[in-house]
Amino acid sequence: MLLVTGSAGHLGEALLRDAQTKGLPARGLDQKASAYTDLEGDIADPGVIERNAVLTPSSTSAPPASLAGPCARGRGSRRCG
Repeated sequence: MLLVTGSAGHLGEALLRDAQTKGLPARGLDQKASAYTDLEGDIADPGVIERNAVLTPSSTSAPPASLAGPCARGRGSRRCG
């Protein structure tokens, strides 16, 4: 089970949609409710972390600027191309 933090945000929502498309079990965690938030709470709460993996996405304050991804900017740990 993947636990995606920031599920009310741009990247968290995108990760959850992608996981659902691929049939991966995933849940969203955020302090705010959203269509992709299954759990409302704080990552610092020990009761929240009962999953095998935690994805913590982040982006600039202007998500459209980050849509090109790290490969377009020439950095990042993902495979590019």
